[in-house]
Amino acid sequence: MAVFRKLTKVQLSQLKARGATVSEPITNERYGAPCETAQSEGKSHVIIVPNWMPTPLNQLLVMHWGKRSRAKVADYSMVRLHSRGVPRAVSKRRVDVTVTLPPRRRATDPDSVLKVLLDALASARLLVNDSHRWCEFTTPIFVRGTSLSTSITLTDIG
Repeated sequence: MAVFRKLTKVQLSQLKARGATVSEPITNERYGAPCETAQSEGKSHVIIVPNWMPTPLNQLLVMHWGKRSRAKVADYSMVRLHSRGVPRAVSKRRVDVTVTLPPRRRATDPDSVLKVLLDALASARLLVNDSHRWCEFTTPIFVRGTSLSTSITLTDIG
């Protein structure tokens, strides 16, 4: 299992020293068995979207405005569909993202998937707002697996 990060070990240690939370890679066995769409664990909510990855910002910037709008609406709909059962946000939340890539698929820039994903979470009211006052996020992690999927963990911070 390979984990793709754009940050070096020195950069990770500097982030941890400043108090930033950097999540560890999740093993692939967790995604092998079929699971429910939204699982609530106290104040943490896990949303797993199979066969989907948010449209990277790099692709959105070069799209025609009409195609870009359709891509965003499709991403918003996927998040809304798979987040049934997750309560609305009333306080600050931390967002952890893990993208499982199939074999021979290239990883994109880690921060490029956050733009559309945070907008989709705010649109579905799973985040109050995607500003720094209401949302804290970690660097997305890319993991190799058998099929494409995206795991979003929302943790209430308070």
